[in-house]
Amino acid sequence: MLVFTTYVTFFFLFLRFYFWKRYSEKNYWGKRPSLSVAGVRDLACKIGRELPFISILVPARNESDVIENTVRHLAKLKYPEDRYEIIVITDEKEKIAAKALRKKILSVGLSLLSGRKNRGEQPLSSEETRQLESLLLYVLASFAQNGDADGLYELCETLKDKKPFGRERRGGEDHTSLNAPVCSCDSNVALAREVLKAFYSLDWSTVAGTGNISHSPLASSDSGEKSFLARVRSIPRKELARVLDESLVQLFPTTQEVVEKVAASLGGVPAPRIKHVSVPYDFDGSLHGRLTGRVVKSTKGRALNWGLRFVDRRCEICGFYDAESRPHTDVLLFVAYRYLLDPQKSRILQGPVFQVRNFYKMSPFCRIASLYQAVAHDWYLPWLFKTLPFVGGTNLFVERKLLEEVGGWDHDILTEDLEFGTRAYLLKGAWPQYLPYHSSEQTPPNFRAFFRQRLRWATGHLQVVSKVADLRYVSEREQRELIFRLIMKGQFEWVVYQAATLVPPTALFLQFRHLLDETAVPPVVRLIVGGFSVVYLSFTFYAFLRYRPYFDSTLKPDGVMRNLLVVLGLFALPLAAFLFPIPYTWALILKSFGKEPRVWVKTPRTREKPA
Repeated sequence: MLVFTTYVTFFFLFLRFYFWKRYSEKNYWGKRPSLSVAGVRDLACKIGRELPFISILVPARNESDVIENTVRHLAKLKYPEDRYEIIVITDEKEKIAAKALRKKILSVGLSLLSGRKNRGEQPLSSEETRQLESLLLYVLASFAQNGDADGLYELCETLKDKKPFGRERRGGEDHTSLNAPVCSCDSNVALAREVLKAFYSLDWSTVAGTGNISHSPLASSDSGEKSFLARVRSIPRKELARVLDESLVQLFPTTQEVVEKVAASLGGVPAPRIKHVSVPYDFDGSLHGRLTGRVVKSTKGRALNWGLRFVDRRCEICGFYDAESRPHTDVLLFVAYRYLLDPQKSRILQGPVFQVRNFYKMSPFCRIASLYQAVAHDWYLPWLFKTLPFVGGTNLFVERKLLEEVGGWDHDILTEDLEFGTRAYLLKGAWPQYLPYHSSEQTPPNFRAFFRQRLRWATGHLQVVSKVADLRYVSEREQRELIFRLIMKGQFEWVVYQAATLVPPTALFLQFRHLLDETAVPPVVRLIVGGFSVVYLSFTFYAFLRYRPYFDSTLKPDGVMRNLLVVLGLFALPLAAFLFPIPYTWALILKSFGKEPRVWVKTPRTREKPA
């Protein structure tokens, strides 16, 4: 009876989704006005003021894989170009690290291609090795001519049993992720593949600085290879270094280089002003903070506080997006419309985030998690605002004056967004309002990255509870109520849901040991309970169809079978449901032992093809 009651209880809890759907559509999605630039401008004129100036801030450290499309998308939002700006906030530490890494890679690559000894080099890390491989492939393919193909192929056949960098040779040129860098150069694609074959057949034992370059196959006397390498080595060392440096920048640009390139390309077209600012390595992280002269750990809150220094003096509203965000094109019109009509109730506007864009590059578990996260933001988030001042940190708009009044973002906490929402409420009475315009983003592609992200969220939630309890000069009643709500929506729900996931395996075990008396429940009722799984699975497929328009189609796999596997992965729902609460439970365990994470870790991104 206990097992039966648990199944029924959680099914009715699941049915709340349909209630939330009706609530959100009736009060928000169904009430979105038809907006235009001219209409909002007329509204501002009737009130006797200008359109609000909006500054969009995008923190981006190590985001070169996604930042270009984001900036281009934000530059096309429907709003007068002279009434908003885009501020991309990069981190100086990324530039410093890239400079040191490139220097090492270029030194090794230049030694290999010029045929000189490689002395005193430290062993390469896996990332350095990956970049060196791509660089050499790209340069070799660029230098190769059609007449070199036969010689390179013979070299491949002669050395096919060699292991590059001490690893097993990969199964053919079509199975390596380095095909893209090679085939992206101007050389013939077929020839590039021959270079790829040759490369993975070479013995690069000298890369770690442990051998003599003259023993490398690059220095052999094979006629096909000699003519090719002789031409490469005849290039002056200074010129070869320049080619390597430019190629490395093209293959692995920093976020700063990508932003500058995009900003330059938009310079001649109607677009908002794009500012690129870089957080100094020694900035202390506080709003209006100082430079300390020592390295300070990087966090999102720290980057945002630095970026607030550079907003336009006319700015009334600050918008915040992540480096891979794609907001609805009408979002600024609605924000301005709401702010013009009721500025007091529009001090914080939080919109939903559909984290499904890299759906085709996720593991089955992460796909299911992303769908239910999208449903929660779509339908449940408006209801959550009735009890909790939740702020998500992206697709977020905050009155600039409010940011100044509450002291900006907390740069030490792991969930600076939720902490800001609670502090803005307790100090200034500002409560977030739902913004019915979505933004599509990414979910971590594998369970390891997903776990780390959710562990950070859960730990940050616990930090917020502690910080709210320590706030002074605020209403004690509101403080107690908020702590209670945070605990109910956090620790209490985590424990309940984690306990519920243990019921199915426990029931199976008891049934296997003949300790579960099914006759305690009528057969018809047992049949109905068994049908719950069909409802859950059907809802998952419904979510898949509902949010499929937000998937990045360029990441879609080729072939019917691969696409079928994507759909079949949704049948992993029972296992996924069991894994969902684990990061939150683990956060509670670590917190109880004082071992919780204290360092802000950036969420990995899926590389996107530039638009």
